[in-house]
Amino acid sequence: MSSEASGERESLPNRLSAKFASFSLRSRLLSILLVASLPGMIVAIFLAANALTNERTQIEENAKRLADIQAAQHTNVIENARVMMDTVVELLETRPVSETECTIFLNEWADRFPSFTSLTLIDQEGGLLCAGSESELPSHFPSSDFLETLGDSEEMVVSEYTVGQTGVPLIIAALPIREFGDRFSGAIAVGIDLRWLEFITRRLNLPPGSTVTAISDEGEVLTHYRAEGGDNEDLDAPRETIPVEDVRLQMATHGSGVIRGTSANGSDRVFGFERTDAGGLIIAVGMPQYMEFERYGTALRDTLAAPMAILLLALFAAAYASESLVVRWVRLLTGAAIRMSGGDLEARSKVPHSRYEIGRLAAAFDSMADSIQDKQEQIRARAEQYKDLLSELNHRVNNNMQMIGSLIRMKMKGVEDKQARLVIEDVEQRLRALSEIQRLLYGREDGLGEDPDYTLRLGRLLEEFYSSDRIKVRVEAEPIPIPRPSAVPLALIMNELITNACKHSYPDGEGEIRVALRKYGDDVHLSVSDDGAQVPGEWRPGQEQDSMGLRIIRSMAAHLGGDVEIRPQERGKSINLAFPLERPDK
Repeated sequence: MSSEASGERESLPNRLSAKFASFSLRSRLLSILLVASLPGMIVAIFLAANALTNERTQIEENAKRLADIQAAQHTNVIENARVMMDTVVELLETRPVSETECTIFLNEWADRFPSFTSLTLIDQEGGLLCAGSESELPSHFPSSDFLETLGDSEEMVVSEYTVGQTGVPLIIAALPIREFGDRFSGAIAVGIDLRWLEFITRRLNLPPGSTVTAISDEGEVLTHYRAEGGDNEDLDAPRETIPVEDVRLQMATHGSGVIRGTSANGSDRVFGFERTDAGGLIIAVGMPQYMEFERYGTALRDTLAAPMAILLLALFAAAYASESLVVRWVRLLTGAAIRMSGGDLEARSKVPHSRYEIGRLAAAFDSMADSIQDKQEQIRARAEQYKDLLSELNHRVNNNMQMIGSLIRMKMKGVEDKQARLVIEDVEQRLRALSEIQRLLYGREDGLGEDPDYTLRLGRLLEEFYSSDRIKVRVEAEPIPIPRPSAVPLALIMNELITNACKHSYPDGEGEIRVALRKYGDDVHLSVSDDGAQVPGEWRPGQEQDSMGLRIIRSMAAHLGGDVEIRPQERGKSINLAFPLERPDK
């Protein structure tokens, strides 16, 4: 008997929840409002207490926001260093300078940026090649670990904060220099001190009494500035206003956030702090707490003890009622929607399908989920079929092209006429190149998608295909997202231009053919140049109709929406093509 009664008592909450779930949404919301209003909140006092909380929160948010601004400025300084070093390396590659000129050149560039110092060039062994005068970089720079990191990196490397030769705290940013696209040949390095921190402190117009402190990962104070003072005044702050060691260590440990603590002179402060993206630096902005407001807050809390207790009870009752009547079902429905949006097509709401609003909404959602799952399965099955068909088609096309090439080579063995053999060899070579291009385009597993590295792989293919002991083909291609309709015409044009250069540029000797494929704005520029023979006779004005290669090139260029320009030079020639990356619809 008692067991049955206990079972009834245990099932009572479930029976009540099921009953409330059958209520209309309006009835449930009215019930929540009634429960929440029972204690009779004193609105004016509550707003006063809320204002106190908001003010304290505002102080913390301001300190954190100002620290974020300082840290973001540090990131900008690092990025400016990268841009400057890229520019200097490009200038040195295009205009070599002597050792004396190099020192002047590096000094001029370092002087353009007030936060940069000691612009230096080193070789792959870490030896000094060239440096600006009065270098601040440490005497042990670069260390073996830093040099090894530079050798393995493709991007700029930033050191932790260190101390310069005159005791100035700085970081070192270094950009590796590579020759022939891969081999590490040295680096360019620059020292970055903290003068930018003083500059941004002047610009932020912080509240009086605020401080800006740069702290290392070990909690050491690197620089410390005060906010008050005019533009011409010294911003160095007294050492008594720095955060105490315990606070600094907490900042170094957490890296980002807001902390309340004291400075060395015992004053209470709110510190917002943020770790920079590079250099192991933490920027802390300290703002004084408002003691009068704190005393007011203490008195207010004593006065509001009883009302706050009533308010807490009311909120607890409202939370319990809303959970039982509304939130529980809405949470189930929302969770199912989130799981479905994340790809779980088997997600269902598990909400009872009653005749009221949430029940009808859950029923509609579950029905929609069933329909989407069925459609998705059909689409996936068709996609797999199309993928298999495309793979089989590409495989057969490649096999057929290889078979045609084999037939051409067999037929060529019986041809004795020299001119005819040249024509057949030319066709067979074009066919082999086209076969390689087709495999390049469609040989990947995701052959339907756009390949952002297509131009790089095409350049390597043509470079390997046509280079020989006598003629070297050097292709410099940028990664360009060529649309698939333009990929084959571009490959055919490059193939024809390189084929022609190999045939006619160096008939009696050795040489190099240079190919450049780059993107300028919304256009793609292709250039094929050599230092050999002049423009072939069949490519000269009036004889173009006799050259099948030039007809192919001009036809493919028209398909791309561009035009071919032939430029004779003092030595050799240059053939250029420019076309839009995205050709407008006709």
